[in-house]
Amino acid sequence: MSRHTSTKVPTSQAGFWKTPEFATRLREERNRTGLNQKEFGGLAGATLDSQSRYETGKNQPNAEYLAALARAGVDVMYVLTGERGRSDSLGADESRLLTAYWKLTSEMRAVLLTMAETMIEKLLPPAASTLHGKPLDYHPE
Repeated sequence: MSRHTSTKVPTSQAGFWKTPEFATRLREERNRTGLNQKEFGGLAGATLDSQSRYETGKNQPNAEYLAALARAGVDVMYVLTGERGRSDSLGADESRLLTAYWKLTSEMRAVLLTMAETMIEKLLPPAASTLHGKPLDYHPE
């Protein structure tokens, strides 16, 4: 992933990016993940300095940064709009699992994913499917 550089906010866009709510929500979302600024920025290839500037509203993140955060499981919808996305539908256990996942190193995440995939493959019965290969949405008696 390319290294993100800080970009000064163009005057024409300052209304959106300079709102204290955007920077506050970005910081809140980082705190929710349990990551420090360096770790959180690292999810999207941003430096510590860039992440700090995004959270204080001095600079604006680009779309690549926000997309990378979304791929990492960050609720970018909340950061942008103040309304929670899919994360509101998570239960307490799922939220705890994601919070723990975000705190792991990339190597530890890979091990965890491999372990979960192996558990699914080896310990769970195969999913029932129809002739067209799609899973059944009901469980026949």
